[in-house]
Amino acid sequence: MRTEESLREWATKMEQLRHVGNLLKDPSIQARPGGTPLWQAAQNRHDAIVKAFLDSGKVNANAKDVWGRTLLSWMAQKGDEDIVRVLLSPGRVDADVQDCWGWTPLMLATGSGNEAVAKLLIDSRIANINVVDDSGRTALAWAAQLGHEAIVRLLLSCHDVDVNTKDRSEQTPLSSAAKGGHAAIIELLCSRLW
Repeated sequence: MRTEESLREWATKMEQLRHVGNLLKDPSIQARPGGTPLWQAAQNRHDAIVKAFLDSGKVNANAKDVWGRTLLSWMAQKGDEDIVRVLLSPGRVDADVQDCWGWTPLMLATGSGNEAVAKLLIDSRIANINVVDDSGRTALAWAAQLGHEAIVRLLLSCHDVDVNTKDRSEQTPLSSAAKGGHAAIIELLCSRLW
């Protein structure tokens, strides 16, 4: 039995979905990232509406904003697990799209310390963990430098992670961890090296 509050919530969702149907008739919904109904629904954590937009096939989930970031990039950085999960449904997004600095959604989740989203991206098996950004750094290098031990563990659990990648300054994830004084991460990386 539904309570009065849950009935109100259900009615609100149904009204929102009706509006989604009306918006899908408008070809301008792909006009500009950040201002589109898809982005607005995601930013306001309406995962059912995001799913409805994506299911329609009339929106571009890989549209980029002025910084070259996609909706997945922003939601990964923000740490929105529900929206990221919807976006990662097979065939919906490019999980390795790079912004104007070369950062991927995995790097953004890593840089922000969003372990749950980093795990979703890694577990999706569509995100390449060894992509390098414009400075030559990988998600592992960023996690090591920033002291995100749990994310370093996640990345090291991937058999194909490259622990020896050097960035443009010849720094490896190990040297980045050492520079940051992250002893536990140094230990983790050393155990993988030897």
